[in-house]
Amino acid sequence: HLVSMSELRLSVGAAPWGGSFVVSPTSGSSLDTRFSLSAESWVDELDNFPISFCFSFQGDPSDIRSGEELPATFHSQRLMGCSFSSQLRTAVPDTGKGRHGGTSQFRLVVRNVIGSSVDTA
Repeated sequence: HLVSMSELRLSVGAAPWGGSFVVSPTSGSSLDTRFSLSAESWVDELDNFPISFCFSFQGDPSDIRSGEELPATFHSQRLMGCSFSSQLRTAVPDTGKGRHGGTSQFRLVVRNVIGSSVDTA
C-alpha cells in the first residue's frame, strides 16, 4: 500500500494600502476648472513595485432632469489616464450637462505589478 502526499503553497500579494486620494479644488465647472488629482502615500510590498495609478471620472445620472435626453456615454466611466505618476492635472470633459450643472465623481485605482488593486470609489 503506497501513500503519497504533496503540498502547494501559493503566495497571494496584497493590494497597495495606506494611501489617500486628494482632489483640489473640491468643486468647479467642466471645461473651465483645472483639477489636481493626487494619490498620496500609497505603499506596497517591496517586490510588488512599481505601483500604477489610474485616474477616471464618472457623471452622476441623478443630475439628469426628467425628460432630458442622456448622452450614450454619460453612464460609462471615463478613464483619464494610467501611469506610474501619482498626480494628474486636468479639466473634466463635458459630460453632456455643459457648464450648467451636474456632478462628476473622480476615482482612483491603485495597482501593483502582480495585478492586485484597490479602488477608491
